Amino acid sequence: MKILITGSNSKIGTQLTKKLQKSGYKIIAFEGKGSQIWKLGERIPENFQADVLIHLAHDRNFSVKQNVNASQEICSSFSGHKIFLSSLSAHKQSDSKYGVSKFESEKIFLRNNSSVLRAGIVYGEDVGGIFEKLNKLVRFLPVIPVPYRGNNLFYTSHIDDLIDEIVQQVIYPRHKIILAANSYPLSFYHLIDKISKFNNLSRVLLPSPKQPLDFFFKNLVKLFPNIALADSMLSLSKSVNYTELSILGQPSTQFREFSLKFKNSLLK
Repeated sequence: MKILITGSNSKIGTQLTKKLQKSGYKIIAFEGKGSQIWKLGERIPENFQADVLIHLAHDRNFSVKQNVNASQEICSSFSGHKIFLSSLSAHKQSDSKYGVSKFESEKIFLRNNSSVLRAGIVYGEDVGGIFEKLNKLVRFLPVIPVPYRGNNLFYTSHIDDLIDEIVQQVIYPRHKIILAANSYPLSFYHLIDKISKFNNLSRVLLPSPKQPLDFFFKNLVKLFPNIALADSMLSLSKSVNYTELSILGQPSTQFREFSLKFKNSLLK
């Protein structure tokens, strides 16, 4: 079986490619930026035939419209089974460009023979993304402002479990939205506290009110739309709605509860 992966050079894409190759799958790797074969926003070239397409690529420098149009181009040019990696920041109340892009793209993929995986905060060794940013924040700031008073609840996805679930969707496709995260949420306050303790650091956590931070980040994104950290903070501004969460399909993989037991290579 041939599998085409967009965003194959991302942190998740790299580890997923290795896992699939070890299992005997043939991989067609579309890296995205810098690729001479394909770039996000383009149609899938007709000369690249595959049985399954896994769409990981996302460009934070794109507008919402550009990312959604990119999803449309992929779906209209690839007729086989597709797997779209979305996020739990994709919901009706999302204020972030990232969350809105993912939410609107989900609709397109669901109409086009696809499985959609809503991942939580992806953590583990060498994962990048918001988890890496939080690690760096904990390391360099002795006093850490905890946005939204730290009360927002978040779901987490260990990268190994997420990759296993993507592989399951290759083997047993389910054309619906799947909760690709552990079902027990963690408050943002406790998330930062656990990261601090894991790094053997004593940090003062300063709960901050929601309204001023929302105002600051919304206006910062308007002035500088390509600041990924500001948009990431907006994606953390609202907890997932429990009613919406309850209608998601359950994963085939057992996602572990949040625990930091690995050797932390991110800070070296």
